[in-house]
Amino acid sequence: MNRYDLYSVTRYMWGKYAQVHNTKVKGIYDTTTERHGGYLVDITIHPELKEYGEKTNDSSIRAFEEDYEALKVLWLYPELINNTEKLEEWLNTKTVIRFDKDDSFLKRFPERNILENQEQEEEETL
Repeated sequence: MNRYDLYSVTRYMWGKYAQVHNTKVKGIYDTTTERHGGYLVDITIHPELKEYGEKTNDSSIRAFEEDYEALKVLWLYPELINNTEKLEEWLNTKTVIRFDKDDSFLKRFPERNILENQEQEEEETL
């Protein structure tokens, strides 16, 4: 996926003044605009997320809006979390599926101790 395409998808989804940033995870991009933002996920690299997020103007990209489904991306890729101070408060089973009609996401991707996993990963990289 080239930069121009990522900017195009971001503008299509969320408006003008698009900014696109790489993340620690290949194929997941952190995006912002003047109105909204969220994650763009290349579902050819991350097919586990192809059933979630919103369709975009690019069939290989799904959009996960910051106020809507971005927590699903963080649930699966906790290494994207920069600030763990309020992690348990805003990334839990209730918030992750708050807008879903059922709990099928959690059945497919059960709860785990994200904070412990992240600390363990950080220790391994030292």
